[in-house]
Amino acid sequence: MITERPFCSILHLSDTHLGSDFEDRGGKNRQFLSAMRKDRAYLMQAHDPNLLLLLPLELGRIARLNRDRFAKAWPDQSPLKFFDRVIVSGDISTDATDDDRFVFAHAFLTSETPLLSGVYAAQAAVGLNISNDLLLTLPGNHDKMREATPARFNRAFETSPERCNYFRALRRNGKVIIFFVLDSNDYSEGNIAKGEIDSARLSWLAKQLTLLNTGLTIGEESFSADECFHAVKCLVLHHHVCDLSFRKRYFNLERSFTQMSGAESLLNLIAGKIHVIFHGHEHYPTHFIEPGSKAVLISAGTTSQWQGKPHKNSFYNVTFFTGNNIQIDEHVWDGKSFVTRQELKGEREPVRYKLPDLDG
Repeated sequence: MITERPFCSILHLSDTHLGSDFEDRGGKNRQFLSAMRKDRAYLMQAHDPNLLLLLPLELGRIARLNRDRFAKAWPDQSPLKFFDRVIVSGDISTDATDDDRFVFAHAFLTSETPLLSGVYAAQAAVGLNISNDLLLTLPGNHDKMREATPARFNRAFETSPERCNYFRALRRNGKVIIFFVLDSNDYSEGNIAKGEIDSARLSWLAKQLTLLNTGLTIGEESFSADECFHAVKCLVLHHHVCDLSFRKRYFNLERSFTQMSGAESLLNLIAGKIHVIFHGHEHYPTHFIEPGSKAVLISAGTTSQWQGKPHKNSFYNVTFFTGNNIQIDEHVWDGKSFVTRQELKGEREPVRYKLPDLDG
Protein backbone atom coordinates (compact mmCIF):
# COMPACT_ATOMS: atom_id res chain seq x y z
CA MET A 1 0.00 0.00 0.00
CA ILE A 2 1.36 3.42 -0.99
CA THR A 3 1.37 5.75 2.02
CA GLU A 4 3.26 8.62 0.44
CA ARG A 5 3.27 9.66 -3.20
CA PRO A 6 5.16 12.27 -5.24
CA PHE A 7 2.77 14.96 -6.41
CA CYS A 8 4.95 17.67 -7.97
CA SER A 9 8.36 17.81 -9.68
CA ILE A 10 10.41 21.02 -9.97
CA LEU A 11 13.53 21.50 -12.09
CA HIS A 12 15.86 24.09 -10.52
CA LEU A 13 18.47 25.57 -12.86
CA SER A 14 20.61 28.56 -11.92
CA ASP A 15 23.58 30.65 -13.01
CA THR A 16 23.68 29.36 -16.56
CA HIS A 17 25.91 32.33 -17.50
CA LEU A 18 25.07 32.09 -21.19
CA GLY A 19 27.28 34.07 -23.54
CA SER A 20 26.05 36.37 -26.31
CA ASP A 21 25.57 33.37 -28.62
CA PHE A 22 26.32 29.66 -28.59
CA GLU A 23 29.93 30.19 -29.67
CA ASP A 24 30.62 32.92 -27.09
CA ARG A 25 31.99 30.35 -24.72
CA GLY A 26 34.04 30.15 -21.58
CA GLY A 27 37.49 28.61 -21.39
CA LYS A 28 40.99 28.85 -20.03
CA ASN A 29 41.61 32.12 -21.88
CA ARG A 30 38.90 33.67 -19.70
CA GLN A 31 40.64 32.89 -16.44
CA PHE A 32 41.68 36.06 -14.67
CA LEU A 33 45.47 36.05 -15.19
CA SER A 34 45.28 34.72 -18.75
CA ALA A 35 42.69 37.31 -19.75
CA MET A 36 44.64 40.19 -18.22
CA ARG A 37 47.82 39.09 -20.00
CA LYS A 38 46.22 38.34 -23.37
CA ASP A 39 43.38 40.88 -23.65
CA ARG A 40 44.34 43.52 -21.05
CA ALA A 41 40.88 43.05 -19.53
CA TYR A 42 38.92 40.65 -17.37
CA LEU A 43 36.61 38.53 -19.52
CA MET A 44 33.64 37.09 -17.70
CA GLN A 45 33.42 33.32 -17.80
CA ALA A 46 30.56 32.21 -20.08
CA HIS A 47 29.00 28.80 -20.73
CA ASP A 48 30.56 25.43 -21.51
CA PRO A 49 29.36 24.67 -25.07
CA ASN A 50 29.81 20.89 -24.76
CA LEU A 51 27.64 20.86 -21.66
CA LEU A 52 24.96 22.96 -23.38
CA LEU A 53 24.85 20.53 -26.31
CA LEU A 54 24.09 17.63 -23.97
CA LEU A 55 21.83 19.46 -21.51
CA PRO A 56 18.60 18.96 -23.53
CA LEU A 57 19.28 15.21 -23.72
CA GLU A 58 20.02 15.00 -20.02
CA LEU A 59 16.92 16.90 -18.98
CA GLY A 60 14.82 14.72 -21.25
CA ARG A 61 16.28 11.58 -19.71
CA ILE A 62 15.57 12.77 -16.16
CA ALA A 63 12.07 13.91 -17.15
CA ARG A 64 11.33 10.39 -18.48
CA LEU A 65 12.44 8.85 -15.17
CA ASN A 66 10.13 11.29 -13.38
CA ARG A 67 7.25 10.42 -15.69
CA ASP A 68 7.62 6.70 -14.97
CA ARG A 69 7.78 7.33 -11.22
CA PHE A 70 4.69 9.54 -11.24
CA ALA A 71 2.77 7.12 -13.49
CA LYS A 72 3.26 4.34 -10.93
CA ALA A 73 2.15 6.60 -8.08
CA TRP A 74 -0.86 8.08 -9.93
CA PRO A 75 -1.98 5.51 -12.55
CA ASP A 76 -5.37 7.21 -13.00
CA GLN A 77 -3.92 10.70 -13.63
CA SER A 78 -2.61 12.32 -16.82
CA PRO A 79 1.10 11.54 -17.27
CA LEU A 80 3.74 14.08 -16.31
CA LYS A 81 5.09 15.44 -19.61
CA PHE A 82 8.21 17.27 -18.41
CA PHE A 83 8.57 19.01 -15.04
CA ASP A 84 5.68 20.83 -13.34
CA ARG A 85 7.73 24.03 -13.22
CA VAL A 86 11.26 25.09 -14.17
CA ILE A 87 12.93 27.63 -11.87
CA VAL A 88 15.85 29.56 -13.38
CA SER A 89 17.05 31.59 -10.41
CA GLY A 90 19.11 34.30 -12.08
CA ASP A 91 22.43 34.94 -13.82
CA ILE A 92 20.88 33.49 -16.94
CA SER A 93 23.24 35.60 -19.05
CA THR A 94 26.83 36.54 -18.28
CA ASP A 95 26.61 40.25 -18.88
CA ALA A 96 23.83 42.78 -19.50
CA THR A 97 25.72 44.79 -22.11
CA ASP A 98 23.22 44.47 -24.98
CA ASP A 99 19.76 43.14 -25.77
CA ASP A 100 21.06 40.43 -28.11
CA ARG A 101 22.50 38.53 -25.16
CA PHE A 102 19.04 38.16 -23.62
CA VAL A 103 17.47 37.30 -26.97
CA PHE A 104 19.88 34.37 -27.21
CA ALA A 105 19.36 33.37 -23.56
CA HIS A 106 15.58 33.39 -23.90
CA ALA A 107 15.72 31.50 -27.21
CA PHE A 108 17.97 28.82 -25.71
CA LEU A 109 15.58 28.26 -22.80
CA THR A 110 12.30 28.36 -24.71
CA SER A 111 13.14 27.09 -28.20
CA GLU A 112 16.28 26.30 -30.20
CA THR A 113 18.98 28.64 -31.43
CA PRO A 114 21.18 27.90 -34.47
CA LEU A 115 24.93 27.61 -34.36
CA LEU A 116 26.67 30.43 -36.17
CA SER A 117 29.55 28.91 -38.11
CA GLY A 118 30.69 25.81 -39.93
CA VAL A 119 29.73 24.00 -43.11
CA TYR A 120 26.72 22.34 -41.46
CA ALA A 121 25.62 25.23 -39.26
CA ALA A 122 22.29 25.41 -41.08
CA GLN A 123 21.47 21.90 -39.83
CA ALA A 124 22.49 22.61 -36.26
CA ALA A 125 20.35 24.11 -33.52
CA VAL A 126 20.32 23.62 -29.77
CA GLY A 127 17.96 24.62 -26.98
CA LEU A 128 15.82 23.39 -24.09
CA ASN A 129 12.37 24.05 -25.64
CA ILE A 130 10.77 24.86 -22.26
CA SER A 131 7.35 26.44 -22.69
CA ASN A 132 6.87 29.87 -21.12
CA ASP A 133 4.00 28.65 -18.94
CA LEU A 134 6.43 26.33 -17.10
CA LEU A 135 9.16 28.91 -16.50
CA LEU A 136 9.79 30.91 -13.34
CA THR A 137 12.60 33.32 -14.18
CA LEU A 138 14.15 36.35 -12.50
CA PRO A 139 17.28 38.47 -13.03
CA GLY A 140 20.52 37.80 -11.18
CA ASN A 141 23.29 40.33 -10.64
CA HIS A 142 24.93 39.39 -13.98
CA ASP A 143 21.59 40.00 -15.70
CA LYS A 144 21.67 43.64 -14.57
CA MET A 145 25.45 44.18 -14.60
CA ARG A 146 26.17 47.93 -14.58
CA GLU A 147 22.48 48.63 -15.24
CA ALA A 148 20.25 50.87 -13.12
CA THR A 149 17.10 48.88 -13.92
CA PRO A 150 16.22 45.35 -15.12
CA ALA A 151 14.92 46.78 -18.42
CA ARG A 152 17.19 44.75 -20.73
CA PHE A 153 16.30 41.52 -18.96
CA ASN A 154 12.59 42.35 -18.95
CA ARG A 155 12.45 42.99 -22.69
CA ALA A 156 13.35 39.35 -23.30
CA PHE A 157 11.85 37.61 -20.26
CA GLU A 158 8.66 39.54 -19.49
CA THR A 159 6.54 36.61 -20.71
CA SER A 160 8.49 33.95 -18.81
CA PRO A 161 6.13 34.30 -17.05
CA GLU A 162 6.12 38.07 -16.28
CA ARG A 163 8.19 40.90 -14.83
CA CYS A 164 9.26 40.70 -11.20
CA ASN A 165 7.90 40.69 -8.65
CA TYR A 166 5.17 38.08 -9.14
CA PHE A 167 3.58 34.94 -7.75
CA ARG A 168 2.40 31.75 -9.38
CA ALA A 169 0.43 28.76 -8.10
CA LEU A 170 -0.25 25.29 -9.44
CA ARG A 171 -2.58 22.50 -8.44
CA ARG A 172 -1.22 18.97 -8.78
CA ASN A 173 -2.84 15.75 -7.64
CA GLY A 174 -5.02 17.49 -5.06
CA LYS A 175 -2.22 19.67 -3.65
CA VAL A 176 -1.31 23.32 -4.25
CA ILE A 177 2.15 24.93 -4.45
CA ILE A 178 2.61 28.71 -4.47
CA PHE A 179 5.80 30.46 -5.66
CA PHE A 180 6.68 34.03 -4.70
CA VAL A 181 9.37 35.25 -7.13
CA LEU A 182 11.37 38.23 -5.86
CA ASP A 183 14.07 40.30 -7.58
CA SER A 184 16.91 40.52 -5.04
CA ASN A 185 19.25 42.80 -7.03
CA ASP A 186 20.68 46.04 -5.69
CA TYR A 187 20.31 48.65 -8.44
CA SER A 188 22.43 51.36 -6.85
CA GLU A 189 25.12 52.93 -9.04
CA GLY A 190 28.40 51.03 -9.20
CA ASN A 191 27.12 47.83 -7.61
CA ILE A 192 27.65 44.68 -9.67
CA ALA A 193 27.14 41.79 -7.24
CA LYS A 194 25.43 42.71 -3.98
CA GLY A 195 21.81 41.90 -3.36
CA GLU A 196 19.13 43.94 -1.66
CA ILE A 197 15.67 43.41 -0.26
CA ASP A 198 14.43 46.90 0.50
CA SER A 199 11.24 48.02 2.25
CA ALA A 200 9.30 48.18 -1.03
CA ARG A 201 10.02 44.54 -1.83
CA LEU A 202 9.33 43.49 1.76
CA SER A 203 6.02 45.34 1.57
CA TRP A 204 5.10 43.60 -1.69
CA LEU A 205 5.82 40.16 -0.26
CA ALA A 206 3.96 40.91 2.97
CA LYS A 207 0.91 41.97 0.96
CA GLN A 208 0.94 38.79 -1.15
CA LEU A 209 1.19 36.63 1.97
CA THR A 210 -1.77 38.50 3.44
CA LEU A 211 -3.85 37.97 0.29
CA LEU A 212 -3.61 34.22 0.80
CA ASN A 213 -6.22 34.60 3.55
CA THR A 214 -8.87 35.32 0.91
CA GLY A 215 -7.57 33.04 -1.86
CA LEU A 216 -5.79 33.70 -5.15
CA THR A 217 -6.82 34.10 -8.77
CA ILE A 218 -4.21 33.70 -11.50
CA GLY A 219 -5.59 34.10 -14.99
CA GLU A 220 -8.67 31.90 -15.18
CA GLU A 221 -7.64 29.65 -12.30
CA SER A 222 -8.77 30.29 -8.72
CA PHE A 223 -7.36 28.90 -5.48
CA SER A 224 -9.55 29.00 -2.40
CA ALA A 225 -8.46 30.41 0.95
CA ASP A 226 -8.44 26.86 2.34
CA GLU A 227 -6.20 25.65 -0.50
CA CYS A 228 -3.84 28.57 0.10
CA PHE A 229 -3.76 27.84 3.82
CA HIS A 230 -2.69 24.24 3.20
CA ALA A 231 -0.47 25.02 0.18
CA VAL A 232 3.28 24.51 0.04
CA LYS A 233 4.73 28.03 -0.14
CA CYS A 234 8.06 28.74 -1.83
CA LEU A 235 10.21 31.87 -2.12
CA VAL A 236 12.43 32.20 -5.21
CA LEU A 237 15.23 34.78 -5.48
CA HIS A 238 18.81 35.02 -6.74
CA HIS A 239 20.95 36.01 -3.76
CA HIS A 240 21.55 33.90 -0.67
CA VAL A 241 19.65 34.92 2.44
CA CYS A 242 22.19 33.57 4.94
CA ASP A 243 25.72 32.16 5.15
CA LEU A 244 25.79 28.82 3.40
CA SER A 245 28.53 27.19 5.47
CA PHE A 246 31.09 27.86 8.20
CA ARG A 247 33.78 28.21 5.53
CA LYS A 248 31.66 30.60 3.50
CA ARG A 249 31.10 32.77 6.58
CA TYR A 250 34.64 33.02 7.94
CA PHE A 251 36.97 32.18 5.04
CA ASN A 252 35.29 33.83 2.05
CA LEU A 253 37.20 36.93 0.96
CA GLU A 254 34.32 37.97 -1.31
CA ARG A 255 31.66 37.76 1.41
CA SER A 256 31.10 41.52 1.65
CA PHE A 257 31.07 41.69 -2.14
CA THR A 258 28.23 39.24 -2.64
CA GLN A 259 26.08 39.55 0.48
CA MET A 260 22.48 40.77 0.44
CA SER A 261 21.30 43.70 2.51
CA GLY A 262 17.91 43.30 4.12
CA ALA A 263 18.31 39.53 4.50
CA GLU A 264 17.55 39.55 8.22
CA SER A 265 14.32 41.51 7.70
CA LEU A 266 13.32 39.11 4.94
CA LEU A 267 13.93 36.05 7.13
CA ASN A 268 11.92 37.64 9.95
CA LEU A 269 9.03 38.28 7.56
CA ILE A 270 8.88 34.75 6.14
CA ALA A 271 9.41 32.88 9.41
CA GLY A 272 6.46 30.53 9.84
CA LYS A 273 5.07 31.53 6.42
CA ILE A 274 7.39 29.95 3.81
CA HIS A 275 8.27 26.26 3.46
CA VAL A 276 11.10 26.40 0.89
CA ILE A 277 13.63 29.00 -0.31
CA PHE A 278 15.18 28.53 -3.78
CA HIS A 279 18.21 30.63 -4.80
CA GLY A 280 21.49 30.64 -6.73
CA HIS A 281 24.29 33.26 -6.91
CA GLU A 282 27.10 31.62 -4.93
CA HIS A 283 27.59 28.60 -7.24
CA TYR A 284 27.61 26.62 -4.02
CA PRO A 285 25.15 23.72 -4.10
CA THR A 286 23.84 22.92 -0.64
CA HIS A 287 20.58 22.54 1.27
CA PHE A 288 19.62 22.66 4.92
CA ILE A 289 17.00 23.95 7.35
CA GLU A 290 17.55 27.68 7.73
CA PRO A 291 17.56 28.14 11.53
CA GLY A 292 15.73 31.47 11.74
CA SER A 293 12.81 30.91 9.37
CA LYS A 294 12.80 27.08 9.64
CA ALA A 295 12.39 26.94 5.85
CA VAL A 296 14.19 24.35 3.73
CA LEU A 297 16.90 26.33 1.93
CA ILE A 298 18.01 25.09 -1.52
CA SER A 299 21.13 26.79 -2.89
CA ALA A 300 21.85 25.84 -6.51
CA GLY A 301 25.24 25.55 -8.15
CA THR A 302 25.98 26.85 -11.62
CA THR A 303 24.29 24.78 -14.29
CA SER A 304 26.54 25.56 -17.23
CA GLN A 305 29.24 28.17 -16.60
CA TRP A 306 32.57 26.87 -17.94
CA GLN A 307 34.60 25.20 -15.18
CA GLY A 308 37.30 23.23 -16.98
CA LYS A 309 36.81 20.10 -14.89
CA PRO A 310 33.93 17.84 -13.86
CA HIS A 311 31.83 17.89 -10.67
CA LYS A 312 31.56 21.70 -10.73
CA ASN A 313 28.27 22.07 -12.62
CA SER A 314 24.93 20.86 -11.35
CA PHE A 315 21.18 21.39 -11.09
CA TYR A 316 18.36 20.09 -8.89
CA ASN A 317 15.27 17.99 -9.42
CA VAL A 318 13.05 18.72 -6.41
CA THR A 319 10.10 16.44 -5.68
CA PHE A 320 7.24 17.20 -3.28
CA PHE A 321 5.45 14.32 -1.55
CA THR A 322 1.98 13.95 -0.07
CA GLY A 323 3.48 13.16 3.34
CA ASN A 324 4.73 16.76 3.63
CA ASN A 325 8.24 15.74 2.61
CA ILE A 326 10.57 17.12 -0.04
CA GLN A 327 13.26 15.17 -1.90
CA ILE A 328 16.26 16.97 -3.41
CA ASP A 329 18.19 15.21 -6.16
CA GLU A 330 21.31 17.05 -7.27
CA HIS A 331 22.49 16.10 -10.76
CA VAL A 332 26.23 16.69 -11.17
CA TRP A 333 28.18 16.95 -14.44
CA ASP A 334 30.86 14.22 -14.53
CA GLY A 335 32.32 15.29 -17.88
CA LYS A 336 30.01 13.06 -19.93
CA SER A 337 26.56 13.29 -18.35
CA PHE A 338 24.72 14.44 -15.24
CA VAL A 339 24.73 11.83 -12.47
CA THR A 340 23.14 12.12 -9.05
CA ARG A 341 25.22 13.17 -6.08
CA GLN A 342 24.27 9.85 -4.44
CA GLU A 343 25.84 7.95 -7.34
CA LEU A 344 29.05 9.96 -7.00
CA LYS A 345 29.23 9.27 -3.27
CA GLY A 346 27.97 5.70 -3.44
CA GLU A 347 24.95 6.49 -1.28
CA ARG A 348 21.63 4.66 -1.57
CA GLU A 349 19.13 6.91 0.12
CA PRO A 350 18.01 10.21 -1.48
CA VAL A 351 18.10 13.45 0.51
CA ARG A 352 14.76 14.30 2.12
CA TYR A 353 13.48 16.96 4.49
CA LYS A 354 10.25 17.31 6.42
CA LEU A 355 8.60 20.59 5.50
CA PRO A 356 8.10 22.91 8.48
CA ASP A 357 4.74 23.49 10.11
CA LEU A 358 3.66 27.06 9.35
CA ASP A 359 1.81 29.59 11.48
CA GLY A 360 -1.03 29.72 8.96
